[in-house]
Amino acid sequence: MMMNSCCFENIVIITSSSGSGVVYVTGGAASKLSKIRVVRKNIARSDRDQTDGQRAVLCAKKCLPTDIRYKNTRAMRRALTKHEASIKSAKQQGNVKLIRYKQTSEGAAATAEAVKS
Repeated sequence: MMMNSCCFENIVIITSSSGSGVVYVTGGAASKLSKIRVVRKNIARSDRDQTDGQRAVLCAKKCLPTDIRYKNTRAMRRALTKHEASIKSAKQQGNVKLIRYKQTSEGAAATAEAVKS
């Protein structure tokens, strides 16, 4: 029962405070300031739950609204994914094979003979 009343209280707070915005408090009792802080945290929590729900609904779409998409820095959003970064070209793959061959005993022996002659 406690959870239901708390959720109902948050809904009432959100609907009543949606038009008023955030009020800057310069002074007042500590209890009043702590209550304001609790109300603001509750509003933020409910907003987060709402956006998570919208993300779940809109996840299949190609483009998300800017308020719903995950926020990172522009550089992080444009950076290569792990898969894209791990892809190697044909030339890079050949170089890796050559280095591995030279590190084996037969490859090292062949390289040493080539250097002597």
